[in-house]
Amino acid sequence: AFTQLWGNAGGSPQGRQDLATIGAAGFNLLRLYDWGPERGWNGTSGNAHVNFLKEAKNQGMKVIVPVSNYFLNNDQFSWNYNKPDASYSFGSAPTAIQNAFNNFLTSVIDPATGQISTAVHSFDIGNEIDLGVTSGAPISEATTALSRALWWVVNLHERLSAGSTVIPATIPISNADQTDNGSNLSWFEAIINGVKAGEQMPTGTNPPGNGSFTFDVSGLKNYSWYNQGWYYNSYQVQQRGDGLLQQAMQYDNGGSGNPDDPWSKRWPGQKFDVPLLYTEVGSSRTVAGGDAGQFDFVVNQQAKVLEDYLRSNKDTTSILGYAIFEYNDEKFKKGSEGVFGIKKDGATLFTAQTGPTPVSYRTFPDAPYPVEQLNDVLGVDGRSIILALSQIFKN
Repeated sequence: AFTQLWGNAGGSPQGRQDLATIGAAGFNLLRLYDWGPERGWNGTSGNAHVNFLKEAKNQGMKVIVPVSNYFLNNDQFSWNYNKPDASYSFGSAPTAIQNAFNNFLTSVIDPATGQISTAVHSFDIGNEIDLGVTSGAPISEATTALSRALWWVVNLHERLSAGSTVIPATIPISNADQTDNGSNLSWFEAIINGVKAGEQMPTGTNPPGNGSFTFDVSGLKNYSWYNQGWYYNSYQVQQRGDGLLQQAMQYDNGGSGNPDDPWSKRWPGQKFDVPLLYTEVGSSRTVAGGDAGQFDFVVNQQAKVLEDYLRSNKDTTSILGYAIFEYNDEKFKKGSEGVFGIKKDGATLFTAQTGPTPVSYRTFPDAPYPVEQLNDVLGVDGRSIILALSQIFKN
């Protein structure tokens, strides 16, 4: 789906070929935070998504494939105000979610092999569930989102464990995992250890409900497989410089960073038995102070800090790496939310068509989408962010 953005379908008109640009810069992992269920597969064939995965692999990348927040919310074709049972049994999900689960796996199975595409690195379940995923409260609070996300993790493992390839899962969270001191519950702890009704939610959780979890949720520690390559923590943060370095040290060393540094109190202070991937680091140009500010923020104060740390600690098994948020702007977002791209959306080059897509509950019609020119964000030295990142990766 949307081939003219990431590739070049049919050669006319000329596609933008984003995957080729990203791969040529030296990126080896592509993280998506949404994967439209209404585009790319028809319930029996996953060719459109699989073609994307094939092209990513051709460009030297693997892909973190997302389970959309849609499949954690209350829509009638999603959870419809239900929640899984305590053991996350497959049958405890509504029929619509069971169908969505099966179709999701179909969408990443290569028809040529009958197996999940080798370009799939992992699955990320939802995007920032700590900041809210659903419309139509009141059941749309963090306890329900956590239980539904864990249902996906457990059932993906159950379905995939029969095969020979381990494909991990993760639940990306945002700044609500940064606690004010080591005594507060963090989202990493909530996911791994579970929560009890009445237990205080991590700082920053939204919507907060009454500030406490509303029912018991069983964590991944109840499953012996979770720390055997099947799960990793993921974190999305706009921290930079010494603060970002301190975070990496804290996670890597289990809270043994400099006790005089205030950042040493921002993590739970324990050693987790699964690694961490920063699934979003970056800054909008509005927040950073224009193009040059974003360049300095992303290149010098985030990417270089993490690269230097990882190269100085090559034996670490705790920090997997990081993903830059994001490749290009999203014009439909307002204010600072729409200008995170390391490339800026420009004029529309041409309009392409999605093609119609039938799914289990409706047919989505053929629709137009714009293919826009992308312009580089430049630093004061005239280099683009993507060139500067490429030089960091390749040096």
